[in-house]
Amino acid sequence: MYGIKIDRVPGTNEDSVIEVEGSNPKISGTFRKKPDDGMLQLFIYDPHKKRYWPQNPQNIEWKVNKWYGNVRMGGNPPYEATVIVALVPPSGQVMSAYYREMGILSEKFKKDVGENSDAFVKFKARSIYWKAIPGELPKDFVKLGKVVLRRVK
Repeated sequence: MYGIKIDRVPGTNEDSVIEVEGSNPKISGTFRKKPDDGMLQLFIYDPHKKRYWPQNPQNIEWKVNKWYGNVRMGGNPPYEATVIVALVPPSGQVMSAYYREMGILSEKFKKDVGENSDAFVKFKARSIYWKAIPGELPKDFVKLGKVVLRRVK
C-alpha cells in the first residue's frame, strides 16, 4: 500500500548483519505513498529475550519519498540489535509516545538529582527508566522489514 522499504547496503538482505559505529546509527528508506504522521516507526527488538524499545519519531521528506531516523543502541560493543520498521496504529502511537515521555522525564530526574544519587538509583530500579517492553510487537503493528546492526565502536 505505502511501498515502504529500508535502504540496504548493496549485497545484503534483512538477515545480513551490518556493522555500524556509534550508539545512534541512522536508518533510512523510501516510500511510494506517504504514511499518516506518526504511523511509520522504528523499534529496537531483542529476538532472544522477546522485548522491544520504541525509537524516536521518523523524519519524512515527502517531496522526495524518503524517510530516515536514528535508533539508540544500548550495550557495549560488540552489540547486536534488530531494527524493525513498522506501520503503527493510533493506539500503538500513544504507547510509543508515552514510553518516550517517561524516558525524557526520567532523564530530567537523573540530571536534577545526579546519576549516582540514592534517589536515582532507587528510582531506576523501580521505574520504567528506558526499560524494554516485554513480548513481541503487537499484532496490529504491520512489520515492513528489519535490519540487523552490530555496533563495533
